[in-house]
Amino acid sequence: MDPTPFQPQPPLSRGEFAAELTRLREKADLTVRAVAARVGAPGAHSTIGGWFAGQNLPSIGSLPLFRRVLHVCGVTDAAEIERWLERLAELRRSRVLRVAGGASPYRGLAGFEERHADWFFGRERLRAVVVDRILSEGAGVPQLLVGASGSGKSSLLRAGVLPALRGEHGFTPLLLVPGRDPMRALASAVSVEWEARRESGDIAHEPLALAACVKSLAERDGVRVLVAVDQLEEVFTACPDPAERERFLRCLAALPPPTCA
Repeated sequence: MDPTPFQPQPPLSRGEFAAELTRLREKADLTVRAVAARVGAPGAHSTIGGWFAGQNLPSIGSLPLFRRVLHVCGVTDAAEIERWLERLAELRRSRVLRVAGGASPYRGLAGFEERHADWFFGRERLRAVVVDRILSEGAGVPQLLVGASGSGKSSLLRAGVLPALRGEHGFTPLLLVPGRDPMRALASAVSVEWEARRESGDIAHEPLALAACVKSLAERDGVRVLVAVDQLEEVFTACPDPAERERFLRCLAALPPPTCA
């Protein structure tokens, strides 16, 4: 008999589905990475972690992997596994109906933001590569995400990488676009999080002072801060002041790792 039977009341939302899935994992005393390793897909731990965090649902193509995840988490009875798959199918159908009656998931030429993570598909492998690079030992230097113009770097960062780091790994991303005044953009990103934590006082625009603020956020309460700079090239193409560029780059160099650009 399976020691962790599925709850008789079906999950009503993706969050509840993820909570039930997480309950299984915790009862099996496994981390997300341990689950990924046991199912033979260590490189997919970000994708699997997204299921446990409620960031996304297993796709049709990932059902074999989802079955293995259930199995290592203690659901070994074939009937129980099928019930999980039925609930997943119901949840996916209800999600399609909600989308059909609401906002369109097709962004066209517009980029994806973090709030569109539910609609961001097809880049799971690339997202996992970037996340693993940021998390890997020895990656204590700024990480650069490069690619051809229009290839979707910003969407990958905003709707793929940042939600995975925030949800599965507990990071606090500070996202900014440099623009004409990169130091002001960085100070604004830091200020939002600083004020959210009920700190008082203005955020200075000096590189070392800003770096100290980020370090303070990172050290208190075990907060894992990630400074993500989208469109880094604007430091050179949009900022007209060479001294401002130098100050911004010196500030990035002084930030505690990890930093992603």
